[in-house]
Order: sequence, then structure tokens, then C-alpha cells
Amino acid sequence: MRVGETAPCPECGSAEVERRFSPIGEPRVPVGLHGKAAAESNARRREREAKRQEGFREDRKRRGR
Repeated sequence: MRVGETAPCPECGSAEVERRFSPIGEPRVPVGLHGKAAAESNARRREREAKRQEGFREDRKRRGR
């Protein structure tokens, strides 16, 4: 249908229809970590990133940069 047009009634073909909305699918299932588990995961990620950055700094020192 073009913007602003309404689809005819599938049963009787009338143009006088009322638009109705219904849910498309099941309610969303939460994905990922929440609360304490998320905080712990973020802390481990920060530690890994800090180690990685420290490794880069040590490598630069060894190469004399």
C-alpha cells in the first residue's frame, strides 16, 4: 500500500476499516549478563585490557621507541 492509503477489509472488501495492532512475536528474552555477573565480567575485561596495554608499553621499551 502507498503511504496514507488503507488496505481493504480481507473479508468484505470494504474501504472503511479500523487499523488494529497486535504483537508480532513472543516477548523479548533478555540476552547477555545483568547485575553482579555483568559487573564481574566488566572487571575481568578491564584487567585483561590493562595487561594488554602494559604488554604494548613493555614491547615499545624493548624496541627502544
